[in-house]
Amino acid sequence: QRLERVVAFLEDAMAFIGQHASCRHADIEATIDRSLASLSGPDRTEIGRLQEVLRGPKATTATTVSTLLQCVLQRCGAAPEPAFAMAAATGKKKWALDGIDDFGERLESVKAGVVGGLAGSVAYAIPGFIFDGSVPQWEFNTDMASLTCALFGIVYRYATREDGNPQLQQGVVGAFAITRLLAKVQVSPSCTPIPLACGPPFGYVDWDMALQLVTGGIESFAAFGGAAVALEYCMGRGWVGRFPSRSPADPDDTS
Repeated sequence: QRLERVVAFLEDAMAFIGQHASCRHADIEATIDRSLASLSGPDRTEIGRLQEVLRGPKATTATTVSTLLQCVLQRCGAAPEPAFAMAAATGKKKWALDGIDDFGERLESVKAGVVGGLAGSVAYAIPGFIFDGSVPQWEFNTDMASLTCALFGIVYRYATREDGNPQLQQGVVGAFAITRLLAKVQVSPSCTPIPLACGPPFGYVDWDMALQLVTGGIESFAAFGGAAVALEYCMGRGWVGRFPSRSPADPDDTS
């Protein structure tokens, strides 16, 4: 009964992992065998119940199995042998950096998304009102700009980190803005396909499409640029933390 909840958790975890990752099945078997060899008596019998659970999926991650088994062994009061501990330690980690605070990262990402969404929608509102043609269309586009800028805020925080590189910051803004403006261009009815020919001034792009590129560029760069400015302002004052968020116990934490 001590491990019923743990077993249930492992069953769900293995079902998920089995759909998203793969490794040699022999590695999983060897990891389980080493773990069981470090136990004796009732603990060995009780942990043995997990053997079929862990061997069940056809595709899983040996590192995740090692980590989960290590937690189970610790709950039973049995220390894993060094080889088992090494197997868990040498696998891929969630973060390349040490001391990352997972909860802190989630919190800062939420704040970055809120700031990006609010600032981006406000920055979009004026040029959008001028170019969108109708109030319902303007309202819809502003709402969509808020959502895309919220996602931009999360990505921007992770991409710019603590580097202070203006080219990196501008590159993130440009990548989002150019993607959005190109996706909004509508081909003129007069265009002919294969190869696409739309007439003057550029052949591939006519005057109407060129105007869409200009107006879409103004809207997109205003929205994402405004979101970036707001994020930098909030990050500079500590209202939104830059990546990475360090765990309070991390000795490298300089905050």
